[in-house]
Formats: sequence, structure tokens, C-alpha cells
Amino acid sequence: MIRINNWQDLSLIEDDPELWREAYGFLSVCAYEVREYGNNDLDINLAVLELEERDYAEALGPPEENVPTRVECCGQIRVFRRLIYLNEIRLIDES
Repeated sequence: MIRINNWQDLSLIEDDPELWREAYGFLSVCAYEVREYGNNDLDINLAVLELEERDYAEALGPPEENVPTRVECCGQIRVFRRLIYLNEIRLIDES
């Protein structure tokens, strides 16, 4: 499991461009929504899980959102699943 608690932590996954874009893109939308509707304090609690760590996410119960993303690049297909909970985000590489 890789924990991303601030923007600088994204450097932990920069060697995986598809995963980095998925995490960065989602956090960018979160930052916009916090500025637009919240108190301007973005509290990041994102964990990147391997497929075999999925039990950890499922132990949190049903998510508020369950979003699969399919990325096709250079002849390869990657599938990510973003699980959104009230205070946590889990991003699972299902490839």
C-alpha cells in the first residue's frame, strides 16, 4: 500500500505514468471542489492498493462511489478502481 497524504507524495508513484495521472487527476478535481464548495483545506487520504490488498478496502464497507477506469495506451490495457469513502479514497490497480 502506498499512502498519498499531500501533493508531494505523488512522487512515490511517478514511475507509473498511468497510475500517476489517475491519482493526480482525481486529486485535482477534489482540490477544485474544496475551493469551490468547502473551506479551502484539502485533506488528502488516498491509498494506492495492489489487487491482492483489495480485502483492506472491502473491510471499510461499501464505498460511496465505486468508479472503474480503463486506460488503453501503447497496446496495453490498465484497469483502475477508485473507491470513495467518507474520509478515505482507495485506488486499486486491477490490471
